[in-house]
Amino acid sequence: MDTSKDYSIEIFKEPFPHLVIDNFLDDNECDELIKKTQGLFDDFEIPVQHGNRRYVMNTTIKFEDFINKHNVWKNFHSQLSSQTFFDFIMAKLNEADSEFYNSTVIDKKMVVSEEIKVNPNGLKGSLLRKGYQQIQTASIKGFAAYKFYSVLRKINFYLGTMVGRFSSSQKVQLLFDISQASNGYGRSVHRDSDGRIIVFLYYMNGLDNNGVGGDFNIHGYTGLEDNPFPKDDESPIVKSVKPKKNRLVAFLNSDISYHSVEKMAGHNSSRLFCYGGFTSLARPLIKLTNKMKTEMSDYL
Repeated sequence: MDTSKDYSIEIFKEPFPHLVIDNFLDDNECDELIKKTQGLFDDFEIPVQHGNRRYVMNTTIKFEDFINKHNVWKNFHSQLSSQTFFDFIMAKLNEADSEFYNSTVIDKKMVVSEEIKVNPNGLKGSLLRKGYQQIQTASIKGFAAYKFYSVLRKINFYLGTMVGRFSSSQKVQLLFDISQASNGYGRSVHRDSDGRIIVFLYYMNGLDNNGVGGDFNIHGYTGLEDNPFPKDDESPIVKSVKPKKNRLVAFLNSDISYHSVEKMAGHNSSRLFCYGGFTSLARPLIKLTNKMKTEMSDYL
């Protein structure tokens, strides 16, 4: 990331530290990202969630194959998953409200790492390519090999995170996906899970004017205690941020970092975006009163 670049950044204190960066990339680079996503979501095996959001996670072999095929995506992901980008966003969020930041973020050195990764040419890559994760399409021997390897992988990961709890520095990793959201997609009011530290969205395109929904809503909170999924009457919308080509939105996760997406309807186009969450691989690095565990097994 070029930290010397004169980014167009709006920094906000209320209701929690967040920022909006327009023209995050050069227009040509953004156009190339869009171009290379053509066909990415055509695979019927791609998961769908939140009503109508298709996504490819950066911990999957499909993602590794995709970025290895398209350098523009490989470079972009490398930029976003760097220590430089993490430190840059953390500094801006601290600038937004240093008192809130210091009362929320645990005072630990955070080192960006890449602990969860699929090597396309490794054992898991080989097993995935052969379809051994599905018993319907695999031999009993192949399916057993995949399951055995998966268990060993999870044990190794959790042992590593247990050791990491006692380290003077804590590893964080960017858990990231490329998403395509269409009519039917929406998110109710929520905050992100405990492991997240920074959450960001990068919009590759805006939406047409024919439909409704798709905006990123930022909420206040009038409830008496932390609730990861507050009631609507306790969480009024404070601000709506429209998806816009080449726009990045980032915020500090916290007890009160409530947000939502109004359900999309009537649009003639899809919303292309990236979701990123810098995530602690050991213990949470933000102070929370009501726990909502990050399910790391979803990424292993």
